[in-house]
Amino acid sequence: MIDETVEKIVKTVFVFFIFCISALIVCLLGMIIFGWWCPSDKEAKVAVEKYAEIKLTDDYTLDAMEYESSEHNSKFIISYIGTNEDTGKKKEIIRKKVSYSEIEEVLSCDKTKKQLEKEAESNK
Repeated sequence: MIDETVEKIVKTVFVFFIFCISALIVCLLGMIIFGWWCPSDKEAKVAVEKYAEIKLTDDYTLDAMEYESSEHNSKFIISYIGTNEDTGKKKEIIRKKVSYSEIEEVLSCDKTKKQLEKEAESNK
């Protein structure tokens, strides 16, 4: 009697484990094939624009930008031009390849930097 109950429990746990692994595989394949984890076109555009502005630093103003996306907005080829208002000097970046994860990293670092600068300013 007890052996049968233990056997049923073990079989149920095993079936549940197999089901969970199968669901995980389907989700991972869906993310890879269909780009479920990638940003929307609007999110990508905003992120790429912010990325270009950050890379130009405060010394330059973004004049023009274009980008091409591939692989469901997970990779980009970015071109942008910025001008230094004081000197008139231009900075051009043409056809730079970046991934969305690199863009997210730059945006995250910039956010942290601004937060720390604000905290340092309030501590003075």
